[in-house]
Amino acid sequence: MYEGLLSNLDVVANALKELQDADIPVLFRPLHEFDGAWFWWGKGGPEAFGKLWRLMYDRYVNFHGLHNLIWVLGYSHELHEGWYPGDDVVDVIGGDAYSEGIHEELYHFLEHQTTKHMPICHHENGPIPDPAEMIAKKVDWCWFLTWHTIHIHEQNTPEYIHYIYNHPYVITLESLPSYYKA
Repeated sequence: MYEGLLSNLDVVANALKELQDADIPVLFRPLHEFDGAWFWWGKGGPEAFGKLWRLMYDRYVNFHGLHNLIWVLGYSHELHEGWYPGDDVVDVIGGDAYSEGIHEELYHFLEHQTTKHMPICHHENGPIPDPAEMIAKKVDWCWFLTWHTIHIHEQNTPEYIHYIYNHPYVITLESLPSYYKA
């Protein structure tokens, strides 16, 4: 079983190497929502998950020499303590939540999991958090990613989406400079 896991990791590593060879950084969020009971990688509890995360990190960074990965740790909305694998193997911390609001409690929970200042993202959401409320309450999600289909169209009106993407606090792809020369 262990050899099978390593083999699967190596298949993914080969694809990630192609991106590294092309100088493409990757926001890498493996094993997301680990603190819920719905995926195999969380069923063994916090200690087993931490070992699995560190195994994957070691395999990709030290064995395969992948240095284009930005390691994103993806909590669910459950707010369970004890799952954080360590500052040395996490670059960005984040959480998923699909209810209304800016998810202030989730943000502050994530903020206190790490001992260093790192970006905190809202990597899966339904209703888009209001940037004006985020500013007022100092909930500084570095990015949000609205999940597909109903989460975009039924939980966010076209007017609200227009408000979000035109808010001065929100940076869109169109407002970024080009980092790559054509």
